[in-house]
Amino acid sequence: RKLHEALVLLDEYFNSEYFSIIKSMFFNMATILVISHFLGCLWFTIGTMGIPGWLSWVKQHRLEDRDWAWQYLTSLHWSLTQLTPGSMDVQPQNIPERAVAVMVLVLGMIVFSSIVSSITAAMNSLKNITARYNKQRWVLRRFLREKSISTELITRVTIYADNIIKPRLRQVSLHEVELLNLLPRSLYMDVVLELYDQDIEVHPFFRALHVQNRVVMQKVCNVSLQQVVLSEGDVLFSLGETAHSMYFVKSGEMRYTRLQDDHTWEREELTGPLVLEAVLWTSWVHQGNMRA
Repeated sequence: RKLHEALVLLDEYFNSEYFSIIKSMFFNMATILVISHFLGCLWFTIGTMGIPGWLSWVKQHRLEDRDWAWQYLTSLHWSLTQLTPGSMDVQPQNIPERAVAVMVLVLGMIVFSSIVSSITAAMNSLKNITARYNKQRWVLRRFLREKSISTELITRVTIYADNIIKPRLRQVSLHEVELLNLLPRSLYMDVVLELYDQDIEVHPFFRALHVQNRVVMQKVCNVSLQQVVLSEGDVLFSLGETAHSMYFVKSGEMRYTRLQDDHTWEREELTGPLVLEAVLWTSWVHQGNMRA
């Protein structure tokens, strides 16, 4: 149980699907080695027992006078060949050895098939992490070429997919966690609140709202928030559009260009977390363009 808890903590520390799959593969291989170790020790013990009128495999291969490392590795090698499709020249020489060999072969069929299926499943999971995206990317490029989309636009689309969509597919989204939908409504809203409160509480109003009325803040996080992902050069809003949302910049930088009275454009780099606060208090029409 302690080993299981340690492995769970290790998974949570690395928080990577790749690590979990590779860990599972190594754990299965380590299981084979541990089982082989004990079977090898049992096999050597049987070989050192004197059976009147019979040879033993230890005497047959003259291992009595060899050093312990050779004896151990030979026994381990034999046990591995019983659990895997390997072979070696060590064979049973008497009835007890033959009986042990038969039982180990039966055990090997069960253990080997189970562990191999686990390793195969882990390998398939490792391939499927990127296989789905690669297939969809190929379908996307084929569609764009069949519709005679320009090479420049195809390049922009594929760059966005590689830089934005692919990393997002590796993350677990909220709707993929089925157990969250089974939580009581209040507990679910607490989870969503903690997901987003650190991002929106940079604004004093929402920080005060969280302190004064936690329930309203929960509803804001559950109903009113939507994630927008932009790549470099993408437009968030344009001059003359009616504003409907306030934005919180979680990462990256935004570039704002505003039309001056003399019909020249003034450019401003925005690195702060708040964009378009005015829409909270009044109707607003965008006075410039905002790009990532």
